[in-house]
Amino acid sequence: MFQIALNGDGSVVAITEPYAHNTDAQNDDEGMVRIWLYNGTDTWNQIGQNIYGESKDDQYGYRNVVINSTGDIVTSISTTNDTASANAGMVDVWKYSTPGQTGGVWNQLGSTLYGSSTDNGQFRYMDLSDDGLTLAISIGAYDGISNNGGGIRIFKYDSNSSDWVDKGMIGGEQANYYFGLYKVRISGDGNNVIGWWTSNNIGVYKIIEPAAQLNIGTLDTTFLHSLIVPGNLVIVDGSNNSSFGSYTTYSKENSLTELFHVGKSKSNVFNIINSNNVGVFMNTGSTSFLSTSDESLKKDIQSLDKSTVDKLTQIESKRFDWKSSKKPDVGFIAQEVEEILPEIIEENTYNDGNTYKGIKTSSLLPLCLDKLKEIENRIDKL
Repeated sequence: MFQIALNGDGSVVAITEPYAHNTDAQNDDEGMVRIWLYNGTDTWNQIGQNIYGESKDDQYGYRNVVINSTGDIVTSISTTNDTASANAGMVDVWKYSTPGQTGGVWNQLGSTLYGSSTDNGQFRYMDLSDDGLTLAISIGAYDGISNNGGGIRIFKYDSNSSDWVDKGMIGGEQANYYFGLYKVRISGDGNNVIGWWTSNNIGVYKIIEPAAQLNIGTLDTTFLHSLIVPGNLVIVDGSNNSSFGSYTTYSKENSLTELFHVGKSKSNVFNIINSNNVGVFMNTGSTSFLSTSDESLKKDIQSLDKSTVDKLTQIESKRFDWKSSKKPDVGFIAQEVEEILPEIIEENTYNDGNTYKGIKTSSLLPLCLDKLKEIENRIDKL
């Protein structure tokens, strides 16, 4: 069974010949992968050398072959390699020396990876992330998690050790599902993996480090975009040598401007700020938040006009009970304030999907101050 693969822009193609004969080794059916580069007009030129399986009857490239997005990393799999253990399967990864050009060579990236026949851990299929540095290999009958549950093993290339690091097994919790037996795919960023089960279900998993797993669900279930952590989640700040501190960024999808940075500065000040550095912060030892008010963050600075200040007296304070806690409280009604000072009202969509109005109460302070000044001037004139 011949296999083919294309890179992201279609300029590089890999073609397998699983029954090819390596004349140098004088073995049979080692299998072979060859890679071709399009010259942009009308010709495909082979780049690098033929890549053969290791041993007789390897049938290298029989099941699949994969190229990364840029076309400089390729991997394939043997079906019956005997080097590590009988019928275990073998995967190796190759990196091209001169991407986009002829005349280069394919150099092996890291060590060869072998399956295991002792625990039904034979390698079946594999896939690469776009950068070629995350490798997913399916194991169709793995017994280590659940009897014949299968699974997908994740490997990441470590440039420090120049080798592949085993990040553990994903999936295969259900007996006799043979997860990944027929196909495996990994997302371009290397963070999600999908496998085909023999029960006609598609299992999707998100990869989390180290060697743990989060089951997102199957195609016939609703995806829940949340993470529930049992007990306490401890995050250790490793930013002591950073010039900025340590932050988590929450952004709108595909936006580099609609975001919030939540974290602490190098001077141990906790911040919640937007992309313009506007927000709130709390110093170590403080019991309240401060609002950013630096002059460098503002423009068109003007004194308040009297008509705006006079609106302050139109706002009515209210006594009310909260529906949730049934506790009494005093304050303002956002809809009433909006009719008088709409500039201090904002809306927010909460986690229940409903939209509620809020009041920027800190914006009332300048109005109160100017009103007090006005009253004081009247008193002085009496």
